[in-house]
Amino acid sequence: MNSSFCQRTQALGRNIRHVKELTFNSDELAYYYNCVQTFEELKEQSDDAPGPRPSWYPARDPITCEFVALPPMTRLTHLDFYFTRFLEIKLPSASEPQLALAQNCWLISHNPHLTNLHIHSLPITASCNCRLLFRTIADLRGLKYLNVSIACHLNRGFQLGLDLLNCLSPSIQSFNFGHMELGDTREEQDNSETGDGGSSRELVVVPRRQGLLTELLELRLWRTTDETTAADILSVFAQCPNIQKLVIGDINGHYNVQDIGGFIGRQCPHINSLSYYSVESEELDSLPYRIMQELPPQQIIDFIDMGEFSDLSFPTANLTIVKHSTTLRTLSFSRINGGFRRISVGAIFDECMNLTKLHMGGYGGGVYIDLADAQGSPWRCTKLRSLTISVSGCVLPPVDAESLPYYDRPAPIALTHAETDLLSQLEKLYIQIGRLTELRDLSITIVKFDGQGEVDETSWSWNDILAVPHSFPAMLSLGDPWQGRPGYLGHLAGLSKLENFKGSVRADTKENKKTMEWKECVWINEHWPQLRLAYFFHFNEDISAPFTWLQEQRKYGRGRLMLSWTTKK
Repeated sequence: MNSSFCQRTQALGRNIRHVKELTFNSDELAYYYNCVQTFEELKEQSDDAPGPRPSWYPARDPITCEFVALPPMTRLTHLDFYFTRFLEIKLPSASEPQLALAQNCWLISHNPHLTNLHIHSLPITASCNCRLLFRTIADLRGLKYLNVSIACHLNRGFQLGLDLLNCLSPSIQSFNFGHMELGDTREEQDNSETGDGGSSRELVVVPRRQGLLTELLELRLWRTTDETTAADILSVFAQCPNIQKLVIGDINGHYNVQDIGGFIGRQCPHINSLSYYSVESEELDSLPYRIMQELPPQQIIDFIDMGEFSDLSFPTANLTIVKHSTTLRTLSFSRINGGFRRISVGAIFDECMNLTKLHMGGYGGGVYIDLADAQGSPWRCTKLRSLTISVSGCVLPPVDAESLPYYDRPAPIALTHAETDLLSQLEKLYIQIGRLTELRDLSITIVKFDGQGEVDETSWSWNDILAVPHSFPAMLSLGDPWQGRPGYLGHLAGLSKLENFKGSVRADTKENKKTMEWKECVWINEHWPQLRLAYFFHFNEDISAPFTWLQEQRKYGRGRLMLSWTTKK
């Protein structure tokens, strides 16, 4: 053990009676457990000897290092445990899942006042061990927030989560359960033994709660398996009538979306935050919309959709959004499964006037809008504080070999009909954005197409965005009427609260090297006083003189301004 670890142990010993919040990994818990066992052994030699130990308590590790005698912590209210090894100390029990679980249960059982419990990536290699963990958690009568992720055989994962839910105290307010593949081929055994030879069978009975979880407000529906039935899913929601925040993770199988979604909406009529992250089954991706259809109108506040219908192509998707248009504050659409689809945004721009965050696509792809979607009536979502959009149809038409790009032509610049038409549409987009005077975060990305008319996925990759500068035509320039050069930066003057500016906004494109000058930097300094980050350059070393001046202006009183992704190696 190094001196740093010893110092931390000594500090823990001095304050052990006062510790209320604790984070442990496997090594730290194993060492602490052995320190307490050392303390208990010393007590056994006095008149104040402790009572008999439960047989499931694990034995102490062989003495391979110095153990400091520490009394047990009994006042914890928050506990975070990570089944990870930092190898600062090496104790056999730290790498043995059954012993680590038993040590966890020992620590939890000594702290009956826990309100927040988080257990991460704990391997479950035996059914009896799982029952031991659940029984220990069930005894926490004041537990409010529970987050458990385990590694087990996947075919049992959903049922284990349901068993845990069934035994929780009625005090629980937030439940997040997750499971992953165990990572080995060992079969679970019901006759596993832990501790000093005692069988963990003495705790095989896990009490089942009587009554509903009326205090439960937040739930993440965990991963279903091939053996999960619709009745299993419905049994989760049957006991949680007051859920307000629902997250649906990986769900697969052949279920009747109308029945399940309708039941959830009716049984849990208070849901106001709904997130859908499933990547397993496209046929279930309409589930969140079915739930919202069943809920009372104008109730959903936050909605995140990362499924197949995140482009709102589901027949009743737009009607569902409209049903909650006045209460919606957050909308986020993306696609975990990959692929790129144009999203139908009419209902959002026209009806969702109270939105504060709208995320559609962005880096990595997903959904995008077309430039034509920005035309027409002014957007009504003028309360937006964060906007992420990807837009197609914004690339200037190519010029022939004998012509020059508009910014290289001699004055007065003569634009082609196609250029004039596109720039006119782009100006309308910039005007729409400029009206969003509450914006703090703006990320706007150009979507390109390949020779077959399909979305060029490489144009949305990190490497392409960093290596190949992109920028919206004439957006970052004030223009020059004398030369006839267009520029629409002035339309963004209303963004006085803008703090972060990302996407296709590079100042080192061929166009912007010619059109962004000192006056643009002076304008940004005057009109965007809160700007803290703008990815105008890839490397810090490439920042040009006008932008270096802009950074200098922000050194005093306004905070540092970052204008690049990174530095050159």
